[in-house]
Amino acid sequence: MTQLKEGLLVARAICLVALLLMFAVTFDRDAEARTLRAYDWQNRILLVFSPSMKAETMKTQLQWIDQNRDDLIERDFAVFAILPDQVKTLIVSRGAGPLATSKATAAALRKRYKVNDDDFQVLLIGKDTGVKRRSNDPYRNSAALDQVDRMPMRQQEIIERGGS
Repeated sequence: MTQLKEGLLVARAICLVALLLMFAVTFDRDAEARTLRAYDWQNRILLVFSPSMKAETMKTQLQWIDQNRDDLIERDFAVFAILPDQVKTLIVSRGAGPLATSKATAAALRKRYKVNDDDFQVLLIGKDTGVKRRSNDPYRNSAALDQVDRMPMRQQEIIERGGS
């Protein structure tokens, strides 16, 4: 009888470990969905995918972000650099705060938006979670901000904020 009880305890422990492993794999696979969901209806998102922070395209994009920081904040942007092995939070104007910086989060974002590790790409995502603009080149002018300003939700924000 004691062997039977021990066997049942071992079987239960194995089942529990298997369930926890299945949960962990599913949880990690959905890292991107969990993290970006926190920004829904709060922030517009700019995802800057790059092979490194030292790539010329990334340097150009970072300069544009720096020059337009106030405009990005005014428009409720959260801006993230997505590298092959990590995520860097560049701006969060309101809402959920920084994204998880893990390699798993970076990989999940790259997979969802179909961007390879060695590619540069910029995605503008609206507050409604839709991709509004995708570019293989850095933003160099106000076209992206002008596009946001033409969106109905932004027009309403301008009215509510007294014309700014």
